[in-house]
Amino acid sequence: MKRTVLVWIILLSILAAPNSPGFAAQEDPPFVIGTMTALSGNFFAGLWGMNTSDIDIRLLLHAYATMEKEARKGRALEPNRIAMERMDLSEDEHGNQVHRFTLKNDLFFSDGSQITAEDYAFSVLLLYSPEIRELGGTAPGAEPVIGGRAYQRGEAERLLGLRLIDKFRFSITIGAENYPYFYNLAYVNITPYPVRVLAPGCQVKDSPEGAYIEGPFDSALLEETLMDGDAGYLSHPKVTSGPYRLESFDREQATASLSVNPYYKGNLNGVKPSIQRLRVIPMVGIDIVQALKDGELHLANKVSFVQVRQQAERTRGISVTNYDREGLAFLAFLTEQDAVGDVRVRQAIAHCLDKPAIAHSFLGPYGKEVDGFYGLGQWMYKETGGNLPGLKRYPFDLRIAGELLSEAGFAYDSQGAPYISGASETRYAKDADGTLLPLTLRAGIPEDNTAAELTLSQLEASLEKLGARLEIKRMDIQTLLKVYYAQTERNFDLLFLSSNFSEFFDPYYTFHTDPAYHGVLNSTFIQDEELMRRALAMRASPCDDFSCYLRAWQAFQERFTQVLPMVPLYGNSYADLYTARLTGYHPENHISYATAIIEAKYR
Repeated sequence: MKRTVLVWIILLSILAAPNSPGFAAQEDPPFVIGTMTALSGNFFAGLWGMNTSDIDIRLLLHAYATMEKEARKGRALEPNRIAMERMDLSEDEHGNQVHRFTLKNDLFFSDGSQITAEDYAFSVLLLYSPEIRELGGTAPGAEPVIGGRAYQRGEAERLLGLRLIDKFRFSITIGAENYPYFYNLAYVNITPYPVRVLAPGCQVKDSPEGAYIEGPFDSALLEETLMDGDAGYLSHPKVTSGPYRLESFDREQATASLSVNPYYKGNLNGVKPSIQRLRVIPMVGIDIVQALKDGELHLANKVSFVQVRQQAERTRGISVTNYDREGLAFLAFLTEQDAVGDVRVRQAIAHCLDKPAIAHSFLGPYGKEVDGFYGLGQWMYKETGGNLPGLKRYPFDLRIAGELLSEAGFAYDSQGAPYISGASETRYAKDADGTLLPLTLRAGIPEDNTAAELTLSQLEASLEKLGARLEIKRMDIQTLLKVYYAQTERNFDLLFLSSNFSEFFDPYYTFHTDPAYHGVLNSTFIQDEELMRRALAMRASPCDDFSCYLRAWQAFQERFTQVLPMVPLYGNSYADLYTARLTGYHPENHISYATAIIEAKYR
C-alpha cells in the first residue's frame, strides 16, 4: 500500500512539474501595449537610430547602468545602488577624474549567467570601437576617456582610461579638460552587455596600457552576432539584464513579445514587475478606444490626437493619465540639399506655416506652438515659464516668406524676368551658368499621420501661392527614419518628424559640425559653428549650477531659431489610455511606460 501511494505521489509530482512534457502550462495572456510609433528593431543601443518606441523596449530589456536618476523630474545622477556596491572618485597626478566601480555580486543576465566587471568593461570597448562605425553605427565621441580618441580611430588596441581590476571592479578615467560638465556622471554611465554573446571566444583583459578585447573581435564577428537581421543582438537581444526579456520580434508586423526576467533584482524601489507577459504593437490605423473596450489593447501609450483623448475620457472602463511631453514635432531640413541649404529658404518655409492653427486642429487644449528646440515638459522650459523673449519667431506671413525666397535667389519667372509676387507661375533661381532652376521641394512624411497631413497640406497651399511646388512622399516610419539618419538616400529637402529628448539634454553632437557625426546624431547635417559652440556652453556648465545651464540653454535656443535646422511646430502633453483593470500606473512620474509598468498591477 505504501509503495502504491509513493508511486502516485511521484507521478503527481511529475505531472505537476512546469517543465514536464506531460504538463500543459497555462500562461496568462499578454498585456498588450499600443505605440504610436512602430518598432524598428534597434533594441541594443541608440547607435543605429533613436525611435522612441525602440527606446522604450531598451528600457524593458536592459538594466543595471552604473548611474541612475531617482525620478522623472530629477536632474542629478547618482550611482545605481541596486547594481553598485560603491563608486570611489579620485584624481590622478594630472588632475584627471578616476571613477572606480565596485559591483554587487548578485547581478545576473536573463539566462542566469552572472554579470561581472568584464561585461561593463566590454560595453565601453564595444560602443567606442571603430568597428561600430564600420557597421554603420554613429557613436558619440570617446574623447572624454583618456586614450579614447586613439582607440576609437583604431590607432590603439587598448583603451588607456579603462581598467579591469578584478571580477567585480573596474575603473574609467575622464580627462580633466572635460570638466566642468553639467551631466558630469553621464561620462561614466555604462550598461552591461554580455561579452560571451556579442563576442564569443573573446575576453576582456587588462594591462598597464588599458583594457582590451582578446580574441577574434572584428567587424565580421559583429556582423554576425550584432547585425544579423534574424538573430543579431541589435534586433533580437535574448540575453539581457532588465525587468523583461525578449521572446520574439516581428519586423514586418512591428510587434514584440516579452516576458518577465526571473533574475531581475528590481528597480530602485526594489519592485519587480508583476505583469508576466507584454506584447507591444503599433496603433496606426486602429480604433484605439474600441480596442481598449474590447480588450484587444490594454494600454495606449503617448496618445496626442484630441478626439481620441476626449472619447476615452467619456468611456467607462478606460483610465486616462496626462503628462507633459519632453519633446516636440518639427520639420527637419536636410541642409545638404541646395535649396534648404540656404537659411533664407528655411526661414521662408517657417513663415508659410500657421503653427497655432496646426496645434489646435490636432491637439486642441493639449498642445501649443513651440519656437525652439524644447518640449513643454522639460524643466528648463518650466523654469522660464515659457518666457523666452530672445527667440526669433516666424509668424504665418506669406509676404515675408516671398521676400526671403527672392533674397535666396528664387527671384525669376520661367523667362528669366523678375518674379512678380502673386503670379501663378513657378519661381526660378539661376545657377552659375545662368540655367533656370525651379523651386521644387521634396517632403517625406509618415503614413497615416494626421498631424503630418495637416502640416504638409498647409505648407503645400502656402508654397503654391508663392510660386513653389511641394512634392510629398508618404512612407512607413522605419523608412522615414532611415532617410533621416542617413542610412539610405537622402533625396528630400524636409521631413515631418517628432522626437522626445533624452533625460540628459545635451545637443552638442546633434549639431556637431564634424561630418563623422552626420547621421544618427547630426541628422540635419547643419554646419553652424556658433550653434555648436552654444551647445558646448550648456554641457560645460558646472553640474550643480542650474542657473548657469539655464542661461546657456536660452542662448542656445536663440541661435537655434536664427539658423533654423528644423521648424519647431508644437509641443504637447501626452495621454496614456488604459483599462481600469491596470492600477498603480503613473507615467507622469517616470521617463517612460517601460519604467512605470514595473510598479503597476493588472487584475
